[in-house]
Amino acid sequence: THAQAFDDKFRQLDELRPTPTDTRTASGAPGHAYWQQRADYRIRATLDEAKRAVTGSETITYHNNSPDTLAYLWVQLDQNMFRADSDNRRIASYPSRDAWRSAAPGRWREELALARQAAPWPAATRAPSGGRTAPMRRKGDQADSNPGQAAAGRAGDDGAIPIPESSMDVTITTLPPVRIAYVRHVGPYGEPVSRFWHEVAMPWLIAAGLDRLPRYGIGRDDPRITDPARCRYDVAVPVPDDFVAQGRVGIETLPGGRYAVAPFEGGVADLERAYTELLRDWLPASGFQADGRPVLEHYPVDARYDPATGRFQCELCVPLARAV
Repeated sequence: THAQAFDDKFRQLDELRPTPTDTRTASGAPGHAYWQQRADYRIRATLDEAKRAVTGSETITYHNNSPDTLAYLWVQLDQNMFRADSDNRRIASYPSRDAWRSAAPGRWREELALARQAAPWPAATRAPSGGRTAPMRRKGDQADSNPGQAAAGRAGDDGAIPIPESSMDVTITTLPPVRIAYVRHVGPYGEPVSRFWHEVAMPWLIAAGLDRLPRYGIGRDDPRITDPARCRYDVAVPVPDDFVAQGRVGIETLPGGRYAVAPFEGGVADLERAYTELLRDWLPASGFQADGRPVLEHYPVDARYDPATGRFQCELCVPLARAV
């Protein structure tokens, strides 16, 4: 026979119903003495397009609805991380975008070489072409450029524009809209996303007969802003209009438009460094800015993956708009 579970009829109910107070009843609803603070913000900003500068002022009106007298308030002010004298610039360990403005063309490459020496790839798996990631081209998507094209900034046959003096093999091109089916990971990026690819996404793709198609990795949130536990990452494939989603699979259309496309080869730990170089260093000097469309990782059908080392190939695609 099994012992009967002990039921303490005199136990405290704190774990089921909190002790009621003047501000909260036992159900958790606001009580008769409930109060909530309020802050009103009035922001005035001016954009000087000629100087590429924004100036502004802000008035905060704080309403104290509590029964207590507030002697002071905490106000958090974030630094302008792009100022030349900011703490961010002083502690940065990667090449700064100032290198692009230098009169000495070699300064960028020297800074990049120093940064890569600090955290090099293993010698046995170092990328070809003198340490740079070998470019992966898609016919019709990107222009094959030679040093003369890059230096002159000429467009390729398909209208793609090579960017001069780029340490990454970045190409600006126009991608068409594409209807996708996707499965979603919610949680921190990095290794958890890698496990999601192996444990959830690939089994779904194989079972649905979609594993022979190009794939997309779509990070929906910025972990510097969004709680990492709430960050969304989608693994997607292009599907026809008559494809019917089932279960946890979602359907949407990725917007087309102008993108900066840069080939990547490395491990999960290298991906953050590549994004840093692309978004923090290359983008501000390019004359463009990222818009509201999602950043994509495009995995062509012939992209390589080495399960022994965890190294993989993809293309990093950043949506672009003209900088104001």
